[in-house]
Amino acid sequence: MPRLPWVVGALAPVISSPIVQFHDYGCQRAVQATWRKAR
Repeated sequence: MPRLPWVVGALAPVISSPIVQFHDYGCQRAVQATWRKAR
């Protein structure tokens, strides 16, 4: 199983990109909601 790290390394950006985008979007929504409550 020496190729497994290479496969994981190749798939990591494909898998993590939508997760990171979704996480950033969720953080923006949370910040906006908190900002509206604070005002």
